[in-house]
Amino acid sequence: SAPLTRAAVKRVFGWPAVMVVLASSEQAELERLGTVQSILVIPNAVDGAAYRAAGVRVHSGAIRRLVYLGRLSGTKGELDCVEAMRLLHADAAFAEAELRIAGSGPARPQIEALIARHGLGDRVKLVGPVQGEAKMQFLREADVLLLPTFHNEGLPYVILESLAAGTPVVTTRVGGIPDVVKPGEHGWFVEPHDPAGIVAALRELASSSDRLRAMSRACAAWADSELGLDRLAARFAALYRELGAL
Repeated sequence: SAPLTRAAVKRVFGWPAVMVVLASSEQAELERLGTVQSILVIPNAVDGAAYRAAGVRVHSGAIRRLVYLGRLSGTKGELDCVEAMRLLHADAAFAEAELRIAGSGPARPQIEALIARHGLGDRVKLVGPVQGEAKMQFLREADVLLLPTFHNEGLPYVILESLAAGTPVVTTRVGGIPDVVKPGEHGWFVEPHDPAGIVAALRELASSSDRLRAMSRACAAWADSELGLDRLAARFAALYRELGAL
């Protein structure tokens, strides 16, 4: 039963001296249990060196190529991205904008049907899964990543990858995303299920080429300084030293 499960979870979670979680939202959930001795938030890390190896990213300063990268589950805002493109269709300022959707999953037929229904075949492309160096190039060539997710996320790794690629994000305050994305510096937050909000965010981002380029540089610098593998190793090393001194 739920009460028995909750009691068991509280008992087990009360044993460790420290629990490490990926997101402050997870920290809040555990704190409500009232038995965890100490909770430390350490987000996942991304290999920024792999992105730097391809050379310095120079953002276009415009919003021409929008991308979605992830599983096509229907819960990560993929359909809202397509709806946003429909709303932008008649906007002359976004006449060259296109959306490339990378990934696979059960929602693909629904996405294809929506694209066909609105006649967006020339503006929205499904490109299938991308991996490895192709994925890094996919993100580096993008002007903005769209991830208006309403899934019960922890910390979507594609957010870290996009920041490392110097690609600003339009996303939601779900799970651990607010821990690693600062609005106005690395992108923009929108509400779930709000294609019009996505459009408004894109118009705001497109209003200044200089700011968009500065945002791209800030994304890469932030990923390198705060979300890199070296920083992750250092934080865990410090934690182990602290525990060893107990």
